[in-house]
Amino acid sequence: MKPWEFEREGERVEISVEGSLIVNDTELVLSAVLDGVGIAYLPEGCLRAHFAAGRLVPVLQDWSARRSGLFLYYPSHRQIPVSLRSFVDFMREQRKSGAW
Repeated sequence: MKPWEFEREGERVEISVEGSLIVNDTELVLSAVLDGVGIAYLPEGCLRAHFAAGRLVPVLQDWSARRSGLFLYYPSHRQIPVSLRSFVDFMREQRKSGAW
């Protein structure tokens, strides 16, 4: 299982976590956390509404995840398929709106 990565004031740490529930689906993780199964390592954008509603509380607030966000790589020198262009535009709008 991939360790959880955190950073604070230039210090980086990786924490190996173990548990009885291991999933790779964000919605399933969120559902389990809302049901009180444990804590989750998810992007803040997925949790913001739950924090605001008081359903969840953030932990380790002074530590941030090492990753700065999602990255999308695609060939810009070629004709981009309409479906890819739509996805890129959607992701840019999500980033601008603060969802990610």
